[in-house]
Amino acid sequence: MTSPKKPQTAEEWKVLGNTRCRQEDYKGAKEAYERAIVLAPNDHTIWANLGTARSALKDYKGAIAAYERALSLDPKIAATWYNLGNAKSYQEDHRGTVDAYERALALDPKLLDAWYNLGTARTKQGDLKGALDAFNRAITLDPKDATIWNNLGTVRIQRGDLRGAVDAFQRTLELSPKHIKAWNNLGLTFYALKDYKGAVAAYEQSLTLNPEFADSWYNLGIAYESLKLNAEALYCFERNATLGGTDGLEKARMMRSRGISPRVVKLGTK
Repeated sequence: MTSPKKPQTAEEWKVLGNTRCRQEDYKGAKEAYERAIVLAPNDHTIWANLGTARSALKDYKGAIAAYERALSLDPKIAATWYNLGNAKSYQEDHRGTVDAYERALALDPKLLDAWYNLGTARTKQGDLKGALDAFNRAITLDPKDATIWNNLGTVRIQRGDLRGAVDAFQRTLELSPKHIKAWNNLGLTFYALKDYKGAVAAYEQSLTLNPEFADSWYNLGIAYESLKLNAEALYCFERNATLGGTDGLEKARMMRSRGISPRVVKLGTK
C-alpha cells in the first residue's frame, strides 16, 4: 500500500489544511497552512485560514496576527474582519473588537452574527446606545431570534427603559417559552416597576423550569418580602442558600432571628 503523496505546492498544502479543519484536526490544519505560507506568503486566504485554525486551538494572539496579515493583503473581506473581531473578543480587547466588527459590517451589512456580537462588545465597552442600535439591526435581520431579544431587553434595563425591557423579554418568551434567563430578567424588570406580583409570577416560572437557579430563588424572596409575605420569602432565601447563595444565607439568618418560620413555596401550582 502506497502512502499518500506529500503536498508539493501551496495550494495542495492549503487543501490539506482545509480537509484537516473539516476533520477538526486543527493542529494538523495549522501545520499545513504554515507550510503553505512558506510557499505563498502573500496569499490572504491561507493567512485567514491559519487564523481560523489558531482560534480553534485557543491561540488567539496567533490568530489575531494571522487575520491582520490577511487583511493587510486584502482588507475587503468581511468574514476576515468578523473573525478578527471574534479573536479580539477573547482577548478582552473591546475597542479592537468593536472596530473589527464595524469594519466587517461596512463591507457586508447583512452579517447577522456581526451585529449581534457588536451589540455584545459595545455593551461590555459601556456604549449602551451603540449596543441598542446593533441589537436592533440584528433583530431587523432575524426578528425570531430569542437570544437577541433577551439581550435587547437587558440593554433597555440598563438604559432605564423598563417598559421597553418588558416588551423585549415578553417577545423573547413568545419565541422561546423555556428561556429561563428571560423569565428571571422579566421578573427583575417587573420588580423595578414595583409590580411585585408580576415579578413573583415570572420568577416562579423561571424556577419551575430550573429549580436549581439560585439567583431566581433570591429574587423571588425579595419580591415576596416586598409583598410582606415573609414566611414565603424566608423559604426562598433558604433555598438560595442551599444552592450556595451567600446573600440568601444572610437574609435567612436575619429573618430567623426575628422569629419568622418558612412556608413552602410550591412551584407550578398556580
